[in-house]
Amino acid sequence: MIRVAGFAAVHLALIGVFAAAAWGAGRTLTARRLAFASRVESAAMSTVLGFGVLSTVFFVLAAVRLLKAPVVAAVLAAGCALAWRERRRVLDGFRRIGAKILAAIVLLPLVYFSLFPPLDPDTTMYHLPAARAFARSGAMPALPDLRYPVFPQLAELLDAAGMLLGGDVLTPLTSLLFCLLVAALLVAWGRRLGDLRAGAWSAALWLGSPFVLLLARSGLVEPATAVFTTAALVAMQASVDGGGAAWLAAAGALAGWAAGTKYTGLYFVAALLLAALALSPHGARVRGAAAFALGALAAGGPWYVRNLLLSGNPVWPFLGTIFGYRFWEPIDVASVTWTLRHEGGPQTFRALLALPWNLATGRQPGVRSLVPGLFALFPIGVVWGLASRSRRWLVLVTIGFIVFWFATTQQIRFLIPAVPAICLLTACGFSVLSERLLPLRRSAATAALTATAVVLGVALVPRELAGKIVRRDLPPVDEASRATYFSSRLPSYPLYRRLNAEHGGRYTIYAFHDETMKYFCEGRHLGDWFGLASYGRMNLSSGSALLRSLQQLGADHLLVNDSYFPTRLPQDDVFAAHFEEIFRSGAIRAFRVR
Repeated sequence: MIRVAGFAAVHLALIGVFAAAAWGAGRTLTARRLAFASRVESAAMSTVLGFGVLSTVFFVLAAVRLLKAPVVAAVLAAGCALAWRERRRVLDGFRRIGAKILAAIVLLPLVYFSLFPPLDPDTTMYHLPAARAFARSGAMPALPDLRYPVFPQLAELLDAAGMLLGGDVLTPLTSLLFCLLVAALLVAWGRRLGDLRAGAWSAALWLGSPFVLLLARSGLVEPATAVFTTAALVAMQASVDGGGAAWLAAAGALAGWAAGTKYTGLYFVAALLLAALALSPHGARVRGAAAFALGALAAGGPWYVRNLLLSGNPVWPFLGTIFGYRFWEPIDVASVTWTLRHEGGPQTFRALLALPWNLATGRQPGVRSLVPGLFALFPIGVVWGLASRSRRWLVLVTIGFIVFWFATTQQIRFLIPAVPAICLLTACGFSVLSERLLPLRRSAATAALTATAVVLGVALVPRELAGKIVRRDLPPVDEASRATYFSSRLPSYPLYRRLNAEHGGRYTIYAFHDETMKYFCEGRHLGDWFGLASYGRMNLSSGSALLRSLQQLGADHLLVNDSYFPTRLPQDDVFAAHFEEIFRSGAIRAFRVR
């Protein structure tokens, strides 16, 4: 337990350094430029803006191959030095020590969960491998052996900086920090709208969602996308409240960083640009839109230039008929597009009309992983928002994103960037309704309903996380405990650990249906549903045909994972002569290719 406590203290200190550096950079950037409505808004917005600034600095360093541990440490030290100049303001924020102690007690379980290595498939398949490749190379090369060789990869770049100083444990801690920053932004947003109670409730709705709790300990990019889009929406609200072009420039930069994290962020760039045009004063529309556009271009543009330089396509792999195909073939693009479109329910006009009902009743796949009743109460927030011109834009942007999500891919995590806005609208509408129907004092109502939301959130903790508490599992803190942890959960991990020990990074393995293990392979790991080394391109008709396919790829090892998709290997003399079995465990078989 003492070792775990020390492990936690070190990594919490490191994530604290990142947060302090971000706050210092953001506070310096916003001082005397942006008028904040509260201390919470100042702290949260400055920190999020600072993380965007850090990502841009790291991008420049990686572009000149200087993303190295000493340089990253120097950047963070400079950010912390800027934060030190504002230490008095920070210390003033800790006057209400009771609230801080309560917050620490609530956050302790979340921090505990985030100390475990993330094992969700997408994280180990391409998010963490990309971050590791950036950290090892000091640059941002295309990674053709991963499912997505190029992408907007702002979150992976931040993770790479974290890996250089503290290893991969900082990745889920960063996700947790981003989820908490979203909650802080929601509280500040409610305060800006004149309803702190609604801000508290919306934060409870956000953190009370089981899926958000899972994101908070993952290596997925959704927490980063959510924090940048939420901050962009708050900045747009500040502009609508009379903040002027400075807030529009901030909104543009934040939306640009969201687009640099995930393609879905492009929606917010386009939607908020239209909002800037529509809501700016008549004589200042061009200036306001230009400020927003320049901010978005400076923050998000470099990622799309990188895509263009490395793949020939700024939005790879989409629009291949216009920009051409690299890394993939047209059939791969068609396959992934089909897969995305068939997530969730059908994309018909009839299904669109039924979408509000399906969301409200939890019939839409994945919706139940959010707080129950969120979408059932959402229409109240829509009515509240449409009643005012200063809030109407938020309703239109939010509903527009829901329709965009419906028409593209209906995975619940793709909806996450809009969930904070949905929570806020729902909480604001319900707050106004409760004001009329419940003759309670505002403070009493806030305390009672916020406590109810927190209790509900605790009750809905995912089974996996609850099981860790019941079993008293401890996070792995060294190489031996990590090996035990991974071996008990990943059937093929012992093989990769053995190959890593024997060959280091000097081996190439082709793995059938084991693509989620790329992060655990120190060598070259080939095999996926898409790309030039896809399963469909392997010739399994005979031992000699399979041998030629592997030799063309330079593979000297073969793995077959029959857990979900059996692979029929040839059974002939050539296969027996050239494929030596070196590992077998359950559905996993591995061979050395001779």
